[in-house]
Amino acid sequence: MKVLIFNTLYYPYQIGGAERSVQLLAESLKNGGCEVTVVTLHEGNKIEKMIHNGVNVIKLPLSNFYWPWGESQNGLTKLLWHLYDIYNVKMRKVIEAVLKDKTYDVVHTNNLCGFSVAVWNWAEKQGLPIVHTARDYYLLNPNAKLFRKGKNHSPRTVDSILFSFLKKINSSKVTQFVGISHYIKDLHVENEFFKDDISSVIYNSIAVREVAMQRNKIYRKGEEVVLGYLGRIEDNKGIEFLLSSLERIGIGIFTLLVAGKGDAKYISFLKERYSKVSFEFVGTVNVVDFFPDIDFLIVPSLWHEPFGRVVVEANSCGIPVIASNRGGIPEIIVEGETGFVFDAENDSSLVELLQEIALLERQKYELISMNAFVFSRRFNSEKVMNEYMEIYRKAIKVNNSATF
Repeated sequence: MKVLIFNTLYYPYQIGGAERSVQLLAESLKNGGCEVTVVTLHEGNKIEKMIHNGVNVIKLPLSNFYWPWGESQNGLTKLLWHLYDIYNVKMRKVIEAVLKDKTYDVVHTNNLCGFSVAVWNWAEKQGLPIVHTARDYYLLNPNAKLFRKGKNHSPRTVDSILFSFLKKINSSKVTQFVGISHYIKDLHVENEFFKDDISSVIYNSIAVREVAMQRNKIYRKGEEVVLGYLGRIEDNKGIEFLLSSLERIGIGIFTLLVAGKGDAKYISFLKERYSKVSFEFVGTVNVVDFFPDIDFLIVPSLWHEPFGRVVVEANSCGIPVIASNRGGIPEIIVEGETGFVFDAENDSSLVELLQEIALLERQKYELISMNAFVFSRRFNSEKVMNEYMEIYRKAIKVNNSATF
């Protein structure tokens, strides 16, 4: 099967989990016998082609006002960029020229920021079935996180409706729709982007590490329980919610290792504001080295994360997870068996949960750790690849039926 995949960014870009998820899928499909081509964007001004791990990669220059993953822009320029991105005619013409005379069995679109839904029009004109995977909220609002000024943003506000109107019309061209969690799938269906009968849920895969679990790990090696935070250090990730909760508990019970990147001024502010909390910024880390140093990973997200890749990555190393009840995160935690979920709307919920965890005995911890390790095997790349192959076959069958 010849599979054509579109995603805004691809290797070597690693802005978020979507890039890693798409790369794992593309390489799994290739290893499964498919001929895979990925079309992506880059900040250069020429078309570039390469083969990476057996996957054909075509990198296109972005035709818009600026490269959105670079320097910050003023409000007017951002507005113009997003208006142009509702339906980017120039990008469609570039795609038409680059893929002229190429043949594929199915088109799989993922993050479309920069390409716009003009990709769907191109694929329909070629008579190709379209599978679309929602990995963020781009179709619902230009703010693909639906999080603004410390609050989650509704997809039914005036700006959301105006920016999504043409996207919603063009979504009728999609043959099969996939959400990376029930949460994100249902949100799109409820907002009339896709019908429920063409919609499925396929969770993201991870690179399962067969020998990663630290079976000789000692729980609470010191007196304190070591918590780990891994990800972007910013307000929507709930870092202040976490530090505030630890501040209320007091010292001597927990220590926190914070790994990831963030604005230097914001990190300085956190150090000063929460100086009474036992925590340390460790910067960018290799997860294989980081996870053995912690007892629990904590994911205090305030925004509705579509999936929460870091949860199952921690599980694959036998690390239980404490996480907020936002977005798709609760779907990948078995309460009390692989981790724990707290209510992000309740300021006391995390405090009370951590106080309970402080009393957790070693034997119970080791059982949860083993459960987490076993649970992570559900997200292996081959399983996810086979689920997508089934969706591709279904899309091809529907498309062929419509043709005759």
